[in-house]
Amino acid sequence: MGTEATAEERYSALADIRQNFLDEAQWNASLTIPALFPDNQDARHTLTSPRSVQEMPHQSLGARGVRSLASKLLLTLLPTNSSLIRYELDPDVVRELDEAGRADARSDLQQVLARRESSIMLEIDAQGYRVKVHRALMHLLVAGNILLYTPPSGGMRVFPLNQYVVRRDFIGNLIEIVYVEVLDRATLPVDIKEALEAAGKLGSSEEDRRKAVRLYTHVIRKDDNYEFHQEAEGVVIPGKNGTVAIEASPWMVLRFQAVDGDDYSPSYVSEFRGDLKSLDDLRHAITLAASNAAKLVLLVNPNAQISVRQLQDSVSGEVLPGRPDDVFFLQQGKNADMSVAKLEEDTLDRAISADFLLNSSFQRAGERVTAEEIRRMAEDLENTLGGFYSVLAQELQKSSGVAATRSRPVKSQGSAAAQQLVNFRNRAEVEPPLGAHASRIPGCLELFWFTEQQAALGPLCQPE
Repeated sequence: MGTEATAEERYSALADIRQNFLDEAQWNASLTIPALFPDNQDARHTLTSPRSVQEMPHQSLGARGVRSLASKLLLTLLPTNSSLIRYELDPDVVRELDEAGRADARSDLQQVLARRESSIMLEIDAQGYRVKVHRALMHLLVAGNILLYTPPSGGMRVFPLNQYVVRRDFIGNLIEIVYVEVLDRATLPVDIKEALEAAGKLGSSEEDRRKAVRLYTHVIRKDDNYEFHQEAEGVVIPGKNGTVAIEASPWMVLRFQAVDGDDYSPSYVSEFRGDLKSLDDLRHAITLAASNAAKLVLLVNPNAQISVRQLQDSVSGEVLPGRPDDVFFLQQGKNADMSVAKLEEDTLDRAISADFLLNSSFQRAGERVTAEEIRRMAEDLENTLGGFYSVLAQELQKSSGVAATRSRPVKSQGSAAAQQLVNFRNRAEVEPPLGAHASRIPGCLELFWFTEQQAALGPLCQPE
């Protein structure tokens, strides 16, 4: 990689292709949740400069719709009261156990599986995945693109569209990623600080100490692997490079929909931006009209017996000379026009509420959510989002499960009978049901398949 362009140069070269999608994301955010994209500038600049005052939309339906739909997606993708995954015994194992009369071993293995499911869900809760995924889902709905990174140390990081660039081939395979992080010099990791000091990139003046450091991570595909390295201020950081298999990639570059030939995706909000813009303008106009209608202005006949001064100085209940026709309130006379505007506003409100499933609720009032409620909600999401939910479930749930398993190493589980069966199957050299995703460890073989998402989460035991 040393003879190629630097990560910063690659970022700048690919940023122009991203700009139209970044502009669109900022427009969508201005009608829904402006805080998601305060402006359409690159994160290299916005993270180191003061933010301008944001103009808030005149309606809140867009924000409520995005948050509600993101919450529904989160509840179905990472359910709180049920397991994200489900392990089942291989049918060959079940048949052999039944033929051998080993009901005790079968029961032991099922208990191992149940404990493993619970262990993974505990890890997901401990790593705070739900908070990060909810934020990522809002970005997907508003911007259509998001980058998630699950570091080996655990947890999940979310990079919005203004912090990364990507390159794909025509059919959508990920070829290159470059993302930027803006770090404060006072909290620089030791290895990065030492590399920059050795290269003379860290000054000692007060102005230099106030400057931020931009750390670039460059990921590029080489055959069936991703090669990556990190650079800061043009200096390659020693020890921050390596190779990872595509199947085990910690980077998730999610799109709302796949468009052949495009590196990025339009968003869900973009499809309804016209309705949101019309509703925003109508709500603004109706609010101004209502404000003017609420203003009290008295008109006094110039020939009236009562004077303007008398009216101004009068108190409630005071008796004044005059005729009713001499004093009257100023009226707009726009009731008919405003009723048309209000009717159109109500029509747009109902349409947008349906688009964001604000009127759909399959969950009962209570703390627990049943599997049937989650299933019905998933069906409604699939029907509304047109396949997006299925793709997201496959990519996000699989990657989250793999990351949670990587963060929680597994020790030997189950009784001696279950362990003996595992060793027996290993000696027979039975192929793991998960294919290339499963890893073989001496003395232990993956005996189970992951039926719900078809994702491999690694072996359930390892030798002591």
